[in-house]
Amino acid sequence: ANIIFGFPEERYRDILWNFTFMFKMALVGVHDVPCFGFSPYPGSELFRKLLAEGKIKRDENYYRFLASLVYTSPLDRRSWNEKLPHFVLPLLSLGGMAYFYTLQYLFRPWRFVDMVRRVYNNKPRTMLEVAFNNIIDDFWHGRRRVSTDP
Repeated sequence: ANIIFGFPEERYRDILWNFTFMFKMALVGVHDVPCFGFSPYPGSELFRKLLAEGKIKRDENYYRFLASLVYTSPLDRRSWNEKLPHFVLPLLSLGGMAYFYTLQYLFRPWRFVDMVRRVYNNKPRTMLEVAFNNIIDDFWHGRRRVSTDP
C-alpha cells in the first residue's frame, strides 16, 4: 500500500486519517506501506490546475524536482498544499513510514527478524528493505560516489 501526503486540498484531518489507516494496516498484517509527498505529474488534472494557477513553472528545475525520489533526497520535497509548509512533507513521509514499521514490528516481532535476514542476504521484499540494502551498498560498501563538483 502507498500513502501520499500533501495533496493541494488535503486537510489536517485527512492526514490524521492516513495515520489511522496505517495503524489498521499494521494491525491486519500489511507488509509494506511506503509514504510519499504529492508530486504533480505532467498530464495529470492536478498538474494542469497548478500550472494554470501559476504555482508550477514548467522548466528544467521542475523536471529535476520530479526526478528526485523521497529515498534519494527526502528533504527536497515541495509542498503543493498551502496549509503544509515544505519542511512538513518529509516529516510526514519519513515519519509515516517509521510509524507504520514500528507498529508492524510491535504486532509481529518475527517480521523484524525476517527483515534483518533478507537485508543481510540482499534479498529485499519491502521498500524498507530496499532502502536498507541501498544504504549498505552506498555507504558500507562504498559504492556511492559523492560528487565534489560545486
